[in-house]
Formats: sequence, structure tokens, C-alpha cells
Amino acid sequence: MDLVFQSESFALVLNRTPVNDVLSPVHTDSQYTLLSEVADFTGFDIATGYVSSMSPGTYYGPATRPVVLRFPDVRISPIGGGVWRAELDLVLAMDGITINLAPSFTKGPDLVIPENSGPQVISGWATDISPGPAGEAGQTLTFKATTDNDALFSVPPAIAPNGTLTFTPATNHTGVAVVTLALKDNGGTAYGGQDTSPPQTFTISVPMLNVAPSFTKGPDLQVLENCGPQIVPGWATDISPGPVSEAGQTVAFEVRTGNAALFSARPAITPDGTLTFTPAPHRTGVALITVVLKDNGGTAYGGQDTSPPQSFTIRVLSPWQAVQQLAREVRQTNLPHFNKQPLLASLEAADRSFERGNWLAGINQLQAFQHKVQAQLARVHPTLAQQWISQAQDIIDIFDRPLRPGRAAPSAIMTFQS
Repeated sequence: MDLVFQSESFALVLNRTPVNDVLSPVHTDSQYTLLSEVADFTGFDIATGYVSSMSPGTYYGPATRPVVLRFPDVRISPIGGGVWRAELDLVLAMDGITINLAPSFTKGPDLVIPENSGPQVISGWATDISPGPAGEAGQTLTFKATTDNDALFSVPPAIAPNGTLTFTPATNHTGVAVVTLALKDNGGTAYGGQDTSPPQTFTISVPMLNVAPSFTKGPDLQVLENCGPQIVPGWATDISPGPVSEAGQTVAFEVRTGNAALFSARPAITPDGTLTFTPAPHRTGVALITVVLKDNGGTAYGGQDTSPPQSFTIRVLSPWQAVQQLAREVRQTNLPHFNKQPLLASLEAADRSFERGNWLAGINQLQAFQHKVQAQLARVHPTLAQQWISQAQDIIDIFDRPLRPGRAAPSAIMTFQS
């Protein structure tokens, strides 16, 4: 079979039929060259699907011209329509000098590295690392790497001859860098040789990690039995999705309630910090409430979208418990004994009445307490007087459901001093 290879600089005829192949004349204007040639097999009788191969070899020119052409590999493949193509990498050498072929490698994948993740060592990232044909096996290789975003790194990307990729992202920096790589050997570029591979690129991305949101919880709460729906604006404060860069994130409170039976509507907190809940009718006790704040920034690459949990209590007081707490507050004040004693007498009597189930007597004693506070303290301690009168009224209103027309709902959030 005759395979005809043509180019502007030379015509090469390889005759595969005889035992010894013969090189045709080479144009004298082509002294040094490195060529990749294509042959058209149109008209040759090659069975469909048949792929033949030619062994690599060396061909010497006429004796009048000491030229050596080497081709380390031949590839033959169909291109359709009965046409086949043969590709040779031809290397011209003269006076014993071989032209260097470029090295090659296969790059690894693009990388995504978490922010502030420290030094990175990725073994075997580059593969198929070769200095060239077998005759260049002794050459040494060096990777050259450049990036379009050097500020992303405290230690820039580098690749060892064995393909290990190393780099260190800069602290608190995020973004994307395009890294351009080339592999260089020490075979030189004499006579048109190639010592550097074609460049290949990949990306290193350092995404911003989501920072957990935060908030400041409000105080523990005490409410009275049968107080109805409660709304506490601004209970949670300092609500933040994270740093300034996360200002556009949305946040939502997640609330877990212990002793859920204490509520007909469980505690919930709106994004602005308003706490709402409704104690169950005729139920008293205490519930531990645990709250976290969650944003929509996700947890990719180790980010945090949920604040540390914070807990508080909601205590629902029975009438006598509320009376006992009010009495403790009176005892703890710095009022003279002669002022305290009449007030405590009314509260202790109310407590005994409520414990016996005598609601009417207990209410009468609370009203007597209110009258005494008004008479003894209103002019000297007006703020304290108003506070105690209001707290007594909140207890009285437990028994006043439904509310009579014109009556305001009691302030259920108790303000007892601890």
C-alpha cells in the first residue's frame, strides 16, 4: 500500500510493500522542521471498520543529503465516506542533533476550597506527566503556574513534578482565581524544538462561608392563669443575620417548647423579636423554652446558618401563687414596718382564701389591699403604689372572664421583683 503525505515543504512517499521502506526526495528549502502530517486514503481498498497501524521508525534521506526523519508514532483512523487519515509526528534531526518535543500532562479538576481553610496539598492532581517520547525520558520537568487573582492566596498555587498541587488561600479572602499551567522540560528549543506544553487552565474558588446569625434573648416571663393571648414586642433584640456582607439574608426563629400542655398556642417569635403565646385555660406551671435563630445562607463548605441555642422560662401563676409573690415583694421593700404590716395582713388573708377555694373572699382581701396601698403610699411613693395596685388588679381579673364591657384586659406579664 502506498501512503502519500503532502505538505507545502515536502512530499513523502512511504511504500509499505517492500521489506525496506524508502524516503522520497526532501525539498532543499526545508532544513529543520517539526511536522504533523495527514494522509488521504481516498481510493485505497480498505475494508469498512478496519484500522491498520504503522510501526514507528526512522527513515534516512538520500546519501547526497544527510537528513534523518524520525516519527515516534503513527495513528490511522477513518474520517467517513471511505476516507481514512494517517497522522505522523515527524522529527527532523541533522548531524546527530534531535529536535526536542514538548512535554505533556493532564490537568486535574477545578477546586472549591472553604474560606480560611489553611494550606492545601492535593496529591496526584496532575496526571499523565511525560517529558515526550522515550528518547526524552531523562529530561527534568517543571510546572509553571500563574493566576489572575494573586490576592486570593497567601501562598500561590504550585505543582510539583509528580503532579502534587499546593497552595494556601489568604485569610478572610474569597473569590475565584483562574490558574494557567504549562509543563516545561530541559530539552531546549534548538532547531525549532519545543520545551513547553500548551497551556491549560483551571479555577480555584474560595466561597464565602455563611456566618451564624445572632440575637439577645429577653427576660424570663411570669403570667397569670387564664390571662389569654400574650404579645411581647421586642422581647428578642440585637437580631442580626451575620456580618455586613450577609445583611440581605432572611432570618427566622425556631422555638422548642418544654411542657407544651401549658399552652393552647405555643410560644413563637417573629423576625422582629415579638414573642407571642397563649397559656391553656386553667393551667399553671413552668415551661422551659429554647430558641435558635436561623438564616437562609446555608451550610455549604462548613458554613453556619443557626445561632447557638438560648433558653428562658415562662411561668403561669395561679391566683394564690401570684398573691404569695406579691407578698414577698412587699416584705423586701424598705418601707417602715407599720406600713408593711397592714398590707401583708390583707395579702396573707387573700392567700388563705384562694387556697381554700373561696374566690370571693380572696378578691375582697385584694381590694382591701388596694385601698390600703392607695391611702398609705399614693402620695409618698406614687410609682410603687400604682405598681402594686395594678398587680393586685391583674390577679382579681383572673376571675373576671369574660371581661365586662368597658374593662381593659389585664396586663398579664407580671412585673414582680425577684
